[in-house]
Amino acid sequence: MIHLFPRSWLPVFLALILSPGLGAAESQAVDPVLLSGLKVAPVGGLEACFDVWYSNRLGHPEIKAEVSAKILAETKNFGEVLDTEVVAIQSISKRITRYYVAVYFARRPVWIRIDRYTLRDRWFFLPFKYSLEADEILPGFITDLVP
Repeated sequence: MIHLFPRSWLPVFLALILSPGLGAAESQAVDPVLLSGLKVAPVGGLEACFDVWYSNRLGHPEIKAEVSAKILAETKNFGEVLDTEVVAIQSISKRITRYYVAVYFARRPVWIRIDRYTLRDRWFFLPFKYSLEADEILPGFITDLVP
């Protein structure tokens, strides 16, 4: 039997075909509020980023405090934020878009996964998850391809 590609590539090929909503950030539009928050991070730090992301959660100021307290404490000794990047975007459902983000500090990157929830008349970001380990946040087919 003739194989057009090695069997070791089959899982990668299937993951790419079965995950049409996931790929490079350039293939889907990045939420402008998410992008604005990422742009202020190198100037104002992560707290300024979170202020932008959660500014439309009127009546729920505790959301930003809850999600930011742990990450701010854990990253306080990482130095300044040098850069940020949207690594990938995934359409989870018709109402949820997931963003995978890298925040590059002077000492190490932090990986964030944040979901945008859309209702009929409004949208907002749900509390994010983060890790110092890319494998814990990024989708498997991205991290599994890295040697």
